[in-house]
Amino acid sequence: MQPEENPGDLTTSLKSDISTLGGEVDSYKAKTAGAMGAAVFLLLLAGGGTYDLVTGNNSIRSAIGISFTVYEALVIAFGAVGFLLLLTGLVREMRRDREREIRLEEMEQELARRQDC
Repeated sequence: MQPEENPGDLTTSLKSDISTLGGEVDSYKAKTAGAMGAAVFLLLLAGGGTYDLVTGNNSIRSAIGISFTVYEALVIAFGAVGFLLLLTGLVREMRRDREREIRLEEMEQELARRQDC
């Protein structure tokens, strides 16, 4: 015969499990958002730098004191890294564990049901 489990212990255990799983899900989403945000920032810098290269505007390059070749390499590097980060964010979004998110939602609903009783 199994000992009866205390409903309070079950609720405490459920809260702990929700906290752990929620932290994992939030961490994954935060990393994905960070990659996407950094990608947008770098792509905007690369776009602005490309515009300056195409129009021959030297004011930015002169202000930071670098040669045309270094500026050109910097713009290309920003664009490449931005593209890679955007691709990383998109792949992370497509590969996220939806079952884990569903399980978290079900656990939260179970906790709400227990607390209503």
